[in-house]
Amino acid sequence: SFGFYQNAFAIEYLEITKPESFSNLDPGTKVLYKARVIVKPGVLGKRIFYLDGAEVYSHWQDFPVVDSGDLIEVKGELSFPFNYPRIKIKSKEDIAVIDKGDLSSVETIKLEKESFYPLQLVNVSGEVIEKQGDRVYLWVNENFGIVCEVKDSLGLNKELIKQGDFISGKGIVFPKDNEINVVLVSFQKDLAKQGLEEQTITLPKYKESIRHYLFISLGCLLILFFSFN
Repeated sequence: SFGFYQNAFAIEYLEITKPESFSNLDPGTKVLYKARVIVKPGVLGKRIFYLDGAEVYSHWQDFPVVDSGDLIEVKGELSFPFNYPRIKIKSKEDIAVIDKGDLSSVETIKLEKESFYPLQLVNVSGEVIEKQGDRVYLWVNENFGIVCEVKDSLGLNKELIKQGDFISGKGIVFPKDNEINVVLVSFQKDLAKQGLEEQTITLPKYKESIRHYLFISLGCLLILFFSFN
């Protein structure tokens, strides 16, 4: 998981090959990390952008032109301001673009249980059981639920999501307190699953009662009719 990289000024950088390795390091460690961009600079903050597994920070907002899916190599100082890895750079010269790409280039896992690393790009799917502003509460299975954030800055329209919808998408894991928080970078409605649910809906009880009452009333009227004839 670790290796060493030395630049022309004899500063040693610890090469990180697995994002899970960040948790074993101390703040202030000089690191070199290569990963795909999940959210480009300026979208979720003027001084930050996100790689798969780490946040990149520049106080001077000095970033090269990068886009979601690009493979980059970044070197800088490690910190954990919100319990997840942040790499602080001095200038855009600390970032090298290795390859262009898109989010399909990023390896993802399906988030079904608490087996993830902070800022990992994951696939999520489930039923919307509640919606409050930007926050959508997603029920994944009988034992697991997550909170998803739908942000306008990422070009997503939260008004398209309604309670009871089945949705799937990609997002970044931000562990917060006792809940799993995922900032969605894309989503779509699972129309096939919603169609299946519509086909299996049973007649509501109150409608069954009305139907039952109508049958009884019709039967009584027929008995009375034949009694007088």
